[in-house]
Amino acid sequence: LGMIYIISDDLTGANDTGVQYTKQGFKTLVTVKTDEDFLNLVSRDYDVISINADTRAMLPQDAYRTVFELVGKFKDDKVEYIYKKIDSLVRGNPGVELDAVMDAVGARTAIVTTSYPEVGRKLVNGRFELMDGDGNASIINVIDVFSQDMKRRVLGVSLSTIREGPEKIVEYMNKGVIDGYQIFVMDAVEDSDLAIIKEAALLMEYPPVLCGSAGLAKQLSLDRKISVTKAVNNKARGKSKITLIMIGSRNNITSSQMKALEKEIGVPKVTIFTEDVFNGNKDKMIQDIADQVNSLISSGCRLLAVVVDTLFTEFKVQLKDQEQYIIDSMRIAKTIGELSRIIYESNPIDTIISSGGDTSQQILEALGAKGVLLENEIVSGIPIGRIIEGIADGSTIITKSGGFGDKDSLIKTVEFLGGVDENQLGLQVIN
Repeated sequence: LGMIYIISDDLTGANDTGVQYTKQGFKTLVTVKTDEDFLNLVSRDYDVISINADTRAMLPQDAYRTVFELVGKFKDDKVEYIYKKIDSLVRGNPGVELDAVMDAVGARTAIVTTSYPEVGRKLVNGRFELMDGDGNASIINVIDVFSQDMKRRVLGVSLSTIREGPEKIVEYMNKGVIDGYQIFVMDAVEDSDLAIIKEAALLMEYPPVLCGSAGLAKQLSLDRKISVTKAVNNKARGKSKITLIMIGSRNNITSSQMKALEKEIGVPKVTIFTEDVFNGNKDKMIQDIADQVNSLISSGCRLLAVVVDTLFTEFKVQLKDQEQYIIDSMRIAKTIGELSRIIYESNPIDTIISSGGDTSQQILEALGAKGVLLENEIVSGIPIGRIIEGIADGSTIITKSGGFGDKDSLIKTVEFLGGVDENQLGLQVIN
């Protein structure tokens, strides 16, 4: 059996997809960024490599080239399959990157399913509803997104066809190929639908490229169970350990999670004023925040949060962000990375909980990490792992996509780590 490769466009996606395999006993490594020397050194020690290609914010032509060249580096090795992980909200360059994988391996067809039922992402008639914090819904047409992004023809596969069974799906796809279609976007609202889709893929004469979210990856991970590493599934962290929450994602769901954590536990919160990142006061702001964090920890605080000031403002998800927004977001993420390193160098931080793909990426890069050894999934979409290399080598990292989880997800995460009492929250809250 060969290596399983996952190619993701951001770090949190690489984590929440890779951890599906960890839970089935696969030893799974997530790369912080593509580092060929590191991959060549460690790949023999793992069953699954989940690669963060870091292409979410790239221009389409750059994303295509990055993924095409990446696949070309290992497609001739002993590979069981390549899974193209995409954002379940189809942000970034999902179709372009799927084209790149198919071109690199010479694939005839691809199956796309963005559904991730465990976190409420369900595709029906090629569309799904995205709810905002006020309960308002907007519709995302996944078939249209792929049709506009790709040079290949795209066809939807309805839920009724899926539920007729794997053989019917294959028959439908074979007819579609005759009509000139190569990309098949499949409806799914339950894990059982994704299981049927997986079985259909296994029946096809020419293996399709499989493309989707962590939902389909979960089904693929069930197909080959092995016993290589045992997932950590208990509350193993002692209450004396220091946990630092770093939130750089501007997302209504993360906002509600942070509010719930504050209400439940009263966690001290230090605020990053994003305007200081742009007006020349960044260095002073970083030092001020580091001083506040150091003071809280000195007072006995063992759980605290550092959040951007825009977290609690209204925000609408965009499939294609404007260039200036991307630039500004990256500057903020890099600032959070710098801050995390300064804090880490002064304090014995045991665990970092980070929200947002760019935030998690920049934190790990600033700490000099090369990868993450995934251990378990605390709740759906929130994996936990150990940092590999850098100044935080061996420390715990928990990552969360900004839009994942219910309002109690951060509370459940803190409880998983062993909880906290009033004596461990320090003496002050800094807003």
